[in-house]
Amino acid sequence: MVKNLGLSFEDLGIEGGLSVTSYNRAEYVQRKIQRVLVDSRREALDAIKDEINASLWRLSSDAPDLMNLLAAPDWRVLLCGEAHISSAQVVSKLSWFGFPPASMIPKWLPDLLNSFDEDALRRFLVFVCGSPSLPLDLETVVVRCQPRSPALPVAHTCFFHLDVPDYASEAMLRKKFVQAISESGTFDIV
Repeated sequence: MVKNLGLSFEDLGIEGGLSVTSYNRAEYVQRKIQRVLVDSRREALDAIKDEINASLWRLSSDAPDLMNLLAAPDWRVLLCGEAHISSAQVVSKLSWFGFPPASMIPKWLPDLLNSFDEDALRRFLVFVCGSPSLPLDLETVVVRCQPRSPALPVAHTCFFHLDVPDYASEAMLRKKFVQAISESGTFDIV
């Protein structure tokens, strides 16, 4: 029950000590989010905004006004990439280098990516690109053949290169990729 949590609107700076109940909990959550994520950071956010505007002004006196032409969703796409990704989008970015004609990797890797849900695709992108979204400047991920070995695939995130051993089986490719993408991190802070 909500009343047993001991929450009050007083912790949001609202006088009167109104308790949080089942009826007003949505309002409490919205106000708490506003206070924690925006109001408590207002000074820092304003300083960032001012510095961005000053930097843009140095580029062009029209630049700060042009920034207002984009809505928040447009900025999100520009800064973070598309909200949703599909395996087809990811597979379309792959190009192959150095694989012998008999290698099955150019077939198995797309099959693996097509079997991934969106969360696994994002982990793959973090592994390969350092970001959970397709970077806007990504033209291709060069998948380069490495000698057959039990080694994990190696990603070079700055160059969008992926070194993949010419695994002997699809099961080995799946095992090694799942391990690699599960243990990778991100540079992304969004």
